[in-house]
Amino acid sequence: MASVITILFSSRWRRSVNVGTDDLLSLQIRGPADAIRHMRENFRCKSGPTYWHAFELCHAAVRGELQTEFARAPFVAACAEDDAVARGG
Repeated sequence: MASVITILFSSRWRRSVNVGTDDLLSLQIRGPADAIRHMRENFRCKSGPTYWHAFELCHAAVRGELQTEFARAPFVAACAEDDAVARGG
């Protein structure tokens, strides 16, 4: 028999992550589900260990396999790396 997997789309970080483009902090990422959406839709570089580490931890948090807060720092690191790539660094 198939089992049902609970997905925690509404899980939130204690502190949001503010991201944006063109030196504007225009978007507030409140949790791992928002982070997954942002990485899929807005990242310029969807490869590399930093990206995939953040992506996998955010998915684990949404599935309830990991505490939500453990996905935040890797997401911030992936954002910083994506920003550096966009700026040519």
